[in-house]
Amino acid sequence: GTIDFGGTSGISLLNLTNSNTASSTPGSFAGYIGNGSVPLTIGAVGASNASGAGNVISAFATDASADYRIVYTYEAIPTPGHTSNHVCYGLAEENALFSGDHIMGWSTTVITPPDGDMGAYLESLAKVRALKLKAIAPAHGHIITDPNAVIDWYVAHRLEREAQLHGLLIEMGSARIAQLVEAAYVQLDPVLIPMAKRSVHSHLRKLADEGKVEGSGARGVWSVV
Repeated sequence: GTIDFGGTSGISLLNLTNSNTASSTPGSFAGYIGNGSVPLTIGAVGASNASGAGNVISAFATDASADYRIVYTYEAIPTPGHTSNHVCYGLAEENALFSGDHIMGWSTTVITPPDGDMGAYLESLAKVRALKLKAIAPAHGHIITDPNAVIDWYVAHRLEREAQLHGLLIEMGSARIAQLVEAAYVQLDPVLIPMAKRSVHSHLRKLADEGKVEGSGARGVWSVV
């Protein structure tokens, strides 16, 4: 897709494809820069690990008809939450981030248990916020030019929903996820109900991890501790 950070590197088009879809396995990347005629060559990406070793890669664009070389530095940043193996890619020269589904330009992302984890997601948001980015290029939506404000809204929205669900469980004594969705999401489009159920389930699992509620999965009964 079209990417324009408004910075000095002049990236107007950047498409990356990974030859190996397994996130924990090194893979070679390829893409194009500018109008699509300038190849972008990127070295192999190391497997993600706790220390971050092997997550930084360098890329360069060359054009046989011109005497220049543009160097870009990418860092694979593990951001579990939306999925357990989600990874964002930082573009050092622009202080920018390719956020995938972690942060989107038009809505919040869906966290689907058990692979998705709300607690991990909020921790990953804090990790990204600490980078003090200038811009975020999401997989969905427009370029985000005020990253920290958007991240702050993401966090506030999630915590507000969590507090609402906890309060509803206190009032109701016990409830199934479908009942909580009906109470929490007023006049929700029926098409969105399945996603709302997954979101509520992820919040309940986080509250359970914190010892505040207990329950028996996506179809069982949940109650406060």
